[in-house]
Amino acid sequence: MKTLLSSLKLPALVSTLLVLPFLVLELTLNTANRAPPAKYALDMTVLFGILWLLPLAFMAGLLPIVRSVRAGQTVMQHPGRLLVCVGLLALVAFVWSAILVDQLPSFLGVANSD
Repeated sequence: MKTLLSSLKLPALVSTLLVLPFLVLELTLNTANRAPPAKYALDMTVLFGILWLLPLAFMAGLLPIVRSVRAGQTVMQHPGRLLVCVGLLALVAFVWSAILVDQLPSFLGVANSD
């Protein structure tokens, strides 16, 4: 369990650094036209939770590849596993960027952007 938690420190830090600017934008610029507080808080918790978990998953999937390369193994030693990993990493990156592009006007405080 300690190994798992220590291996997720860097992905959690990177994920936090990626999401934090958008959270600050949402909390400072988007003060008008909000939904009732309970619904708004739940929506934002889910949105920022997903925006935080996707880069965490991306980094957690990327780090084993980087570690094996740094250990001297070739990238093409397991081409099937590499293809699946790259496909999943591309899917995670696409979903994260699609959510971000969809929600960016809301983060910037554009009225009626939802």
